This record gives sequence, C-alpha cells and structure tokens, in this order.
Amino acid sequence: MVSKSIVWFLIVAGGAALFAWQGWYNVAANVPHWDATVTAIELIRDRSIEAHSRGISVPALDDARLVSDGARTYDEVCRYCHGAPGVPSAVFAQGLYPAPANLASDAFRRDFKEARVFWVIKNGIKMTGMPAFGSFFEDVELWAAVAFVKRLPGIGAEEYRSMTAKTDKAGP
Repeated sequence: MVSKSIVWFLIVAGGAALFAWQGWYNVAANVPHWDATVTAIELIRDRSIEAHSRGISVPALDDARLVSDGARTYDEVCRYCHGAPGVPSAVFAQGLYPAPANLASDAFRRDFKEARVFWVIKNGIKMTGMPAFGSFFEDVELWAAVAFVKRLPGIGAEEYRSMTAKTDKAGP
C-alpha cells in the first residue's frame, strides 16, 4: 500500500514539473520575483555566503597602499555595476535584476563583513551578474578591493576622483 506522504510528494513534484515545463514563471529581468521567491533566494544566498566564508583569515586592511590599490581595481572593474561617489553605474547595470548592491550605502556599511565581501568578490554569485573575480585576480588584489570597499561609504566624489586618478608613467 502506498503511503499518503508518497502520493502527496508525487502530486507536488508533478505540479512543480508542469509549472517549470510550461514556462509559467517569468524569468525576464524586467519583471520582479514574487515576494516568496525573493525571500527564499535571499535566505539561500545569505546562508551560503556565511557558511562558505567561515574560516577565511582577514588580513590587516587599513594599509593606505592596499586601499589605494583597491580604489584603482574598483574603478577599473566594479564601478560599472555598483557606481561610485559622483559616478553613476553604467546604463547596462541599470537593467540588471537583481540590482547590484549600493556599496556606499549605510545599509551596506552596517552589514559589512570583510570575509563575506572577499568571498563574494572571489567567487561571484550565480544568476546575479556578479562575476567570480578570483578567476583572474590574485587574493592580494581582492583583499585590496575589500579594503577600499570598506572605506567606500565615507568617501566623497572629489576624494574618489583623487584616489582613482590615472597617472601617466610613460616616459621619454
């Protein structure tokens, strides 16, 4: 005799398969997720980052050179999606869903955890547009970006321009 729980499982699994196969869930980037979907994704994301970033040893991040190097890296690869003081994100980033985090916000500053930010920068996050920079940057470069991002909420537009100014090192 088949138990009721097996029957219910088969009904739910069949319904989920039909739902997916028929394409009833709209995956368009310009249509927000359902509230329940957002809640589930955020829970899974946050718990995954927390679990995978445990045990990461955080180096000293207050070295001025490290912050300076991180500012240049941020300007080269991060500001297009996340924006910067006095610099809006690129037009393409405004169409990303979910929207890239505002790394200069008070909310980001309040929740900032160095090991977690390092893990995200290094490994990326699936289906968000956040690439895994650990594929082509060394850890020291990633830590420099973390050092800069840690300071980002307190940096104004003029200071950002000064920190990211390109210097011409070509000589005669």
